[in-house]
Amino acid sequence: MPQSNPFTGTVVVIDDEINDPTASISNLISQIEDQHIPIAKYSELPNFQSIEHFRSLSFLLLDWQLAPDLNNGDATPIAVPSELREAMEQANTDFLKALRESVFCPVFIFTNHVIDDVKAVLSEAGLFEESKPDRFFIESKSVLSTGKLFDRIQEWLMSNPSMHVLSVWDRGYTSSKNSMFSDFYSYSPHWPRIFWEAIAEDSASQPQGLTELLTRNLTSRMGPLAFSEGAINCDGTPIDPEEITAILERERFLEKTSLHDDNIEPGDIFKIGKYYYINIRAACDLIRDRRNSNSSLDDVTLYLIRGQKLSNNQLSNLYDSNYGYLKDGDTSGTIFPIVKGKAITFQFKELSQKTWREVSSNRIGRLLPPHITRIQEKYVSYLRRTALPRLPSEAIPTQPTSDPDQQDSTAGS
Repeated sequence: MPQSNPFTGTVVVIDDEINDPTASISNLISQIEDQHIPIAKYSELPNFQSIEHFRSLSFLLLDWQLAPDLNNGDATPIAVPSELREAMEQANTDFLKALRESVFCPVFIFTNHVIDDVKAVLSEAGLFEESKPDRFFIESKSVLSTGKLFDRIQEWLMSNPSMHVLSVWDRGYTSSKNSMFSDFYSYSPHWPRIFWEAIAEDSASQPQGLTELLTRNLTSRMGPLAFSEGAINCDGTPIDPEEITAILERERFLEKTSLHDDNIEPGDIFKIGKYYYINIRAACDLIRDRRNSNSSLDDVTLYLIRGQKLSNNQLSNLYDSNYGYLKDGDTSGTIFPIVKGKAITFQFKELSQKTWREVSSNRIGRLLPPHITRIQEKYVSYLRRTALPRLPSEAIPTQPTSDPDQQDSTAGS
């Protein structure tokens, strides 16, 4: 029995024979319809403006050759002229590049032609790497037309960690989102206003506050998802250290291009001269003064501690391989990797106050929780640290001594 659809949402099918009931594409469409999945059908490549509406797709099916086979009128095939073939391939790659910029979803490319030729075109366009799991799945149309579409999709998912995680997470996210909105609505259709006004009473940013409230509620409802360890560790091959560093950075650090210009948060990092500065002021203080109608975000004061890049040798000396953490002292906090793979140590004694107006143009990104939370907590401990009297070196024994207490302890161990 064919596997069911592991994704949620609409499917887009692009095939020039989409309206021909005798064409092989009709079999693929039947397989999708048998799963009760809504389909958007196109006989040619959609215009790029349509891609904006593809962000909640289940997956996309694309016929690689969007032109009917040529013949002499007697069913004798004629080779597609090279100029026409190249134009079709260019149109396909242009569309797929535009899709990749806005939508992360599986793309199943089916063809009656040599699969390796399709892979070569995609590789040359920078869209495909044979050696790595990819979002593009290329298969013979004849294979998919034998009722095996969802079987092949399931097999492909189990060999593609990113797509497997996407399918599982998307199902959990969609279910929790609908549950959350239905729950709030069942108690009051005015629930957004209730939260909006409550946030305003705290003099906080209402858009930011409502965003955080919804996000917290959503993630709390999701719970653990049924990820497959077999799919995530599908080949078990070692991962390049540079890939590990790059992924770790994206887990803890967002570059400026991913941040809203009018949103200030703890963890915002600025580069001024050769130094880096990180904002540790609490989020509730990073809003304009609502008591002053003339105030703006430009007047918000940030608390910045100064940091600088560590060398690889310095980073290595800080790393505790037994427990996998950086051995910072009481007076500093080190974050790695951020800002294109750097390790930066922030010295707590170097605190300065700057307004958003003064430093906004220097922001390069944001350190995310729990990493910024650790820096804030360490800074609080630094402020409250208690100095102890120096222990004279002369008091430290230099020769082994007979210690009855130690002997008793050893005997009882």
